Amino acid sequence: MAEAANDFAHEAGEVMRRTGPTIASLVLEYVHHHNGVVDYDSLTAEVLRQFPDSAWKPSHWSWYRNQIVRGKYRDQFSEEERRNVAMSGARPISTERGGRSAPPRSEVRARKPFRRIYEDKSGEVERDVAIVLARVAHHVHPDVVTRIAAANAAYRAEFEATAPREVTVDDFLYHGSACVFPGIRRFTGRMVPAEKHKYVPGEGAIIDDNVFPRQLWCYLQLGRGYSAPAWKETGMQDFELAHIFSHKPAERALEKRVFEEVDRAPKPYGLFTCAANVALVPKGLVKPTDGLDAVRIAFFKRHIDLYGEGALPGLHGLKDSEIPEWCDDLRDHWLEPILPANWERNTDRLLKYRARRLREIFSKPTERA
Repeated sequence: MAEAANDFAHEAGEVMRRTGPTIASLVLEYVHHHNGVVDYDSLTAEVLRQFPDSAWKPSHWSWYRNQIVRGKYRDQFSEEERRNVAMSGARPISTERGGRSAPPRSEVRARKPFRRIYEDKSGEVERDVAIVLARVAHHVHPDVVTRIAAANAAYRAEFEATAPREVTVDDFLYHGSACVFPGIRRFTGRMVPAEKHKYVPGEGAIIDDNVFPRQLWCYLQLGRGYSAPAWKETGMQDFELAHIFSHKPAERALEKRVFEEVDRAPKPYGLFTCAANVALVPKGLVKPTDGLDAVRIAFFKRHIDLYGEGALPGLHGLKDSEIPEWCDDLRDHWLEPILPANWERNTDRLLKYRARRLREIFSKPTERA
């Protein structure tokens, strides 16, 4: 228990050093660290330890709980985490002006177990859903990924000389990285229009809204960069980008559960534009890759079968016990990756563009955070 508390304190400290010391960042990291299983008293102790002057009370946790389950923080948590948060409930709130406090749990009359009427039967169709997605999801060809990873090893010195000091190079260009645009991260929370596609010192990154991951797909087909007309010309307006592994440190609960080794030191920011980590899934079908853990694990295995583990920062050894028993049934259903004509020339054009574009963005004046 003490070790778990120390792990949480370390992770919370890392988050607050990056985002600034706020109760919100502490609460969200606590929920992630405990996979959504929240003990109010334990959470309160952490809040008061970090913020001793806080007026923290049960109603505050109730608000965060609602925002995580169905509000503005919903997309930052996995389905399992949200489900656990919902089941954790909120501690009864006492009336503050002369009212009586809710009785301790030991005095509350035991209730009869509630018999569920509506069962969650998603587990019965996970295999069928995975087969459907395997037949329609496009992955980047391994030869493209290998070429980008090799180019990154040579590009690292140039990037280190180009990027501002706040950018943690190892989070993007680690050994084996196939990150196409190092130094670029997706925004967290709400997008601030003034920060869009600009370097933000406080974040140590250029902030993006999913434009940069599209560049690779456009270059592979057209030999030129992303634009709305180009996206439409290639027919990719019918698809959404699906990130196989999470590119946000606070959203790696599933990865931590299903891999033998998880090194928390490297942050997964490079996976946001990693050529091996962004698949094309037809619109309307992408949600199961986010919401069904078994389907996500099947995509984890597909990634490893195609590219190995080299592009995965801090992850090693997908546990056999966590791989769905029906995963082998997908072998004859996965789409084979396509190697477009002129892919070598177009990939090189993309890499020249990325070097020029990053130099341009990093060189623009910006207010220091």
